[in-house]
Amino acid sequence: MKNCNNCGAPIPSWRKYCSLPCYYKTITGRKLSEEHRKKLCEHRKRIPDKETLIQLYEKERQPVGIIATMFSLSDHTVYSLVKEYGIGIRKRPCLKGAAHHAWKGGVHYSNGYRMIYLGNGKQKAEHTLMAEKALGRRLKKTECVHHIDGSRDNNRNDNLLICDNSYHAWLHTKITPGFLGQNKATI
Repeated sequence: MKNCNNCGAPIPSWRKYCSLPCYYKTITGRKLSEEHRKKLCEHRKRIPDKETLIQLYEKERQPVGIIATMFSLSDHTVYSLVKEYGIGIRKRPCLKGAAHHAWKGGVHYSNGYRMIYLGNGKQKAEHTLMAEKALGRRLKKTECVHHIDGSRDNNRNDNLLICDNSYHAWLHTKITPGFLGQNKATI
């Protein structure tokens, strides 16, 4: 806390004046008219003291926006006061999964593949999950899933081919020009 540059009243360290009348007097060198002063005083911002802010923010756990409205302050001003008074700023809880505001059902696309959220921060390609379900086991490291029609998001069982990695690479040399070779042939 420091004192107002005009009247000496205690104010937060980031402010220079306690009120608009004090600011006006310093800038213009004259006092406000009584009528104008009454209007400003009606709408003047009130700064909560440390005990009041601790009561509202920490004990009652009021949101900053509510406190700001109570004292006709901005949210930023309340945050500045919380910091200045040495009150710890509350952190928002880290929401994951369905509780997160951007949750889209645990599905998103990555590199053209439909990815499924499995929980605990893990995800897996949907075509791999479909193949593992059909096999009744997890895929071996030497196995992969090929999309027969070439469409990465077509994960119907009749479009998926489970094969080993070398056969998959060979398939792409025969089907896709530019992938490990330039030939395009029918299989």
